[in-house]
Parts: sequence; structure tokens; C-alpha cells
Amino acid sequence: MKNIGISMFFAGLFLALAGCRQGAPGGDAVTYPDVKALTEQFIAVQTRQQGALQKIIRSPASVDTVTLSPVNWTAELAAFQAYDLAHPVLKGLYRVDSTVSGNRVRLRYRATKDDLAIQQAVLVKEQNRPVWFALYDSTDNVMYNSNKLLSLHLDSGRYRIQIRQQSWLFKPLVQDIRGQLLDSSSTK
Repeated sequence: MKNIGISMFFAGLFLALAGCRQGAPGGDAVTYPDVKALTEQFIAVQTRQQGALQKIIRSPASVDTVTLSPVNWTAELAAFQAYDLAHPVLKGLYRVDSTVSGNRVRLRYRATKDDLAIQQAVLVKEQNRPVWFALYDSTDNVMYNSNKLLSLHLDSGRYRIQIRQQSWLFKPLVQDIRGQLLDSSSTK
């Protein structure tokens, strides 16, 4: 009888603990956009076309404007290459909603877990062709707090990288980089 009582106790404890366990994150199991591949395609096209880039770099201490020609697009958009929303381990971890306006569709992906690098992403398609996307990265832990906004307009060649980081090890970093692809006539 004593063994049955102990067995019942452990079975009850197991069921109670199983009931406390969190379920699935509740994201939508759809295909997420491959923003890394979109960025790589953009880089390949711009590298072949060899256009110029005007870049404005803002920080609390200064505003600098530079024109680059030729442009090392791989280096310019390296921050984008760190994010892979279409990675298989992320499947089902984002809630997806969409808005349609004319021939444009805006898809928004919201993280279901706080520890995901990409907390939110937006992709805009025009007639099923991606025209721009934005990624929002928010990391908060005992070492530092970091917020990043990255957006790339595939149709016009504009991009933005906005960073705000605070750490108890390093001084704060606040930077806003905006780039605009220049047409070939403006560089001659």
C-alpha cells in the first residue's frame, strides 16, 4: 500500500508539473520571408550596376555626409546579413498579420518569445514582388540593452540602420545611418 501511495504522489506531482509547463509559443506556421537572400540579391544587383551611394551618419556629437563610389555593398549592408528570418528553427515563432492597400501587401511578423533576436519584421510586396522590409531587434540582458531598426527599400536603394545600445562595460552607442543610392547622372 505504501508503494502505491508513493507512486500516486509522484504521478500527481508529474501531472501538476506538466500542467505548469508552457505550451507552444502560438506563432503561425507559415513560410517567413528570406530577408537575408533578399539582401544578397540587392547587393549582387547593385554591385553589377556600380552606382554611387550618399550616406548620412548621425550621432549625438556629429552629422557626417559622404558619397561613396564605388560602393562596397557587402560592407554597407553587413548588419542586415546577421538576420535570417527564414531559418528553420524560427518556424512557428512569429504571429503574422497582413494589410492590403491597392496592389501592395504589408506583412508583419511579431515574435512570440522575448528572447528572439528579431522581435518584429515587416515586408511590403507589390504585385507579389518584395519592395522593402524592416527588422526590429531588441535585446535586453544583464550585460547590455540594444535596440536596432534596419530597413531596406529594394526598389529605390534607400536603407537605414538605427542603433541604440547601452552597456555597463562600454559607453552608450547612438547612431543613425541613412543611405541613398544615387543615379549614375548625379555622380558625373
